[in-house]
Amino acid sequence: MLLCVCVEILSLPIINMGLGGEAYDMPFLYDLVREIVQVVKRNLKVDWTKPHRQNIRAGVVAAVKMVLRRNKIKTEQFDFILNRIMKQAEALYEDSPMAA
Repeated sequence: MLLCVCVEILSLPIINMGLGGEAYDMPFLYDLVREIVQVVKRNLKVDWTKPHRQNIRAGVVAAVKMVLRRNKIKTEQFDFILNRIMKQAEALYEDSPMAA
């Protein structure tokens, strides 16, 4: 589910304007998002979105940042993409891994 949502959001023309005017091609987006979904799911723990578990959320953020850096996402686009991904992950996987 996150895969479809991320690719859809990152490929929208309005969102691409937020990416500095450069659009990524779809194969790149599919590979990037697939890798991000795997890393998010691998780092989830019970109550990971709760305030008292910020260390777990920080681990998820760090893992996503590593994927973005490894895929050479530009600095001016980095925060925009990271924030979008984390909002989606929190909404979709709030109850994970219990819901999985």
